[in-house]
Amino acid sequence: MIASLPSFLRRIALAALPLILFLAVSNAGDAADTNRKDVVVETVSPGLGPLIVNGNIYNSLLTLYIKKPNGELKKAGFSTRQADGAKEDTFYEIEPAGGEMIEGLRQGVLQMREGERAKIHIPSALAYGGNEIGTQGSKFYVPPFSDVVFDVQIAGRLGGPEL
Repeated sequence: MIASLPSFLRRIALAALPLILFLAVSNAGDAADTNRKDVVVETVSPGLGPLIVNGNIYNSLLTLYIKKPNGELKKAGFSTRQADGAKEDTFYEIEPAGGEMIEGLRQGVLQMREGERAKIHIPSALAYGGNEIGTQGSKFYVPPFSDVVFDVQIAGRLGGPEL
């Protein structure tokens, strides 16, 4: 492709190629980075139970927020808490080893204990990425490339005591 360009454009393209490759590799690495350091778990109230582990299912209460660029949190229209807009408190089953959780939520929950309530701050790359969730203008909507925060309370292990 570069060979078919006029000579002056070919020189510009070849001179810029190292920079283009560097930026492409740098950005690809950022998007694919799933290290725990990217997820921040802010404890609201500590749990007294055991650590959350893969292989169990946990009853939880959740509220989803979009984190605006100024750091302000805006409800995204999804909550299982009556205090945050749900009809009534309804447990949401979290299975850290299951395939239906976003990676950032899985990483955050695995840092929690049964009975704990925490805000899990998740960067876009570990949340929904470039996917639009819901419908713009509707009650439930998460714009593409949004950082999100889940307010999570782990009530207890399914089949175990509620904490």
